[in-house]
Amino acid sequence: MNKRRDALKAMMAPITAQPSSDDRQTRTPVKSGSLKAMGLSLQSLSQDADEARALREQLAGGDHVVELDPALIDPSFIRDRLDDAKAAEFEAFQASIAEHGQQVPILVRPSPQTEGRYQVAYGHRRLEALQRLGRPVKAIVK
Repeated sequence: MNKRRDALKAMMAPITAQPSSDDRQTRTPVKSGSLKAMGLSLQSLSQDADEARALREQLAGGDHVVELDPALIDPSFIRDRLDDAKAAEFEAFQASIAEHGQQVPILVRPSPQTEGRYQVAYGHRRLEALQRLGRPVKAIVK
């Protein structure tokens, strides 16, 4: 009976020692479904903002389409590989641009010799067709 009385006293006695942190098992917290979904949504918004920032920087860097006067664009110092195209094919190409407009911009760079002028990098035939038609040229300035 002494054992029983001692066990009851031990159960009823106030706890004086704090359990140490070593006694507790540490476990990683698990996110609930709603918290996980919210975190994924915020991550997606952050990625979208980063993409928009990169697009703004690209536009500020000069990688956008502008309309130029064809008289301001000089031919490249490199010979065009399509110079020997047949006149009938070029006339059909020019008629297509006259009917449908310029679909693809040409690439130009600022002229190294003259301020305010450009030098064509690619799109020689489109430039020539637009010059003959007297229309402005859609170009990307690099």
